[in-house]
Amino acid sequence: MNWPINDVDDLPQQDNGDDCGVFVMKYMEAVMSSKTVAWKETIDWCKEMPKFRAQITANIFRAFSNLIKLSNE
Repeated sequence: MNWPINDVDDLPQQDNGDDCGVFVMKYMEAVMSSKTVAWKETIDWCKEMPKFRAQITANIFRAFSNLIKLSNE
């Protein structure tokens, strides 16, 4: 398949080999909510990574907990 490639200016860059998944998830979160984000001006991404990881983890546990509750009903 020929997928279109769209270049987007001013996206943050990770500064290590560990945070690519978090960057993708936070980017998709913004895309899905239709927010226009000035990425580099809004957040110090590298400083906020621990908070982002904790939020993602909490969301996964919350979703899993909800699934367990639904399966027990």
